[in-house]
Amino acid sequence: MRILLIDDDTALLPRLAQIIEAEGYAVDTAAEGMTGIRLAIERRPACFIPKSRRRTESIRP
Repeated sequence: MRILLIDDDTALLPRLAQIIEAEGYAVDTAAEGMTGIRLAIERRPACFIPKSRRRTESIRP
């Protein structure tokens, strides 16, 4: 199963990929949305995980 991770936190992204790969999944990563969209079209992942929300980020506009 292939998973696509999309997050602009370039320090966190490889760590997340490593954890998921250790569980036996194939992982693609993208540091920006447009790259993520391109990879989703090309690679057809079973699921994708978009940017993680930080505690300091508000969920209200």
